[in-house]
Amino acid sequence: MSTLAASQSFTRTHAKYLASKVVADLYQCARLYGRPSANSIPDYESELVELLAGAYAQVFPRLRSR
Repeated sequence: MSTLAASQSFTRTHAKYLASKVVADLYQCARLYGRPSANSIPDYESELVELLAGAYAQVFPRLRSR
């Protein structure tokens, strides 16, 4: 079994990239289901970027396969 080591730190650029993926899904939900409103999605994006960049959101550990 091999292991991977993370040598790169998490940056604001990474946070923006991840938030953009979530925002794309939110726009799909808005289009298909009417919620959240398309006007509120940029607010969610900014908040998520701040939470990720500030390390307020944590990574869940991977489950080990047995």
